[in-house]
Amino acid sequence: MAEKVAEREILLEGVDLLSFYGVGNTNIQLLRQAYPALKLVARGSSIKAVGDPQAIESLYRIIEAMIQEVRRHGRLPEERVRELVGRSREGESLPSSAYAPILRTVSGQLVAPRTEGQRQLAEAIETHDITFAVGPAGTGKTYTAVAFAVRALRERQIRKIILTRPAVEAGENLGFLPGDLREKVAPYLRPLYDSLEEMLSTLKSSSSC
Repeated sequence: MAEKVAEREILLEGVDLLSFYGVGNTNIQLLRQAYPALKLVARGSSIKAVGDPQAIESLYRIIEAMIQEVRRHGRLPEERVRELVGRSREGESLPSSAYAPILRTVSGQLVAPRTEGQRQLAEAIETHDITFAVGPAGTGKTYTAVAFAVRALRERQIRKIILTRPAVEAGENLGFLPGDLREKVAPYLRPLYDSLEEMLSTLKSSSSC
């Protein structure tokens, strides 16, 4: 019995093609490597896939996620395409435009907005140079900010992360706390260090304050 062959054309409407395809068509080459049994023909604003129907459907979901990524962020790093391909193979649901993941932690967990407020914060960080987040403790303000900083570092958009945090005194001046200046301020930066340790494979314990 002959294998069923399907054909589907995917249109890339309203998408920056250079960002989508990648330099030297790197992103399309990654898709070809991920689906060697499919015949992919990329011409301008359309991609035609021929082959197994299930493989085409899986590819289609990845391309849709890639399109949303370009529309939302204006870029599509090679690392992000590899992540989308990996998630599809593992059977994970791919991100929607509203709750797109920010990055993956060292342990492999995805960091993504879980509430509408967190989504709005993520969108504000993406679209503004400076963002002020105001809200109750435990709503993800620090964690979200650190995630974006680490992603920018991984993608080489920045060379270093500078940690700053107001030292809110509770009854005693910092001068009364034991240790040198670094040791006095370290407890106030502990939430930032904890978040960084989850997202970076190497973090020097002697990080300067």
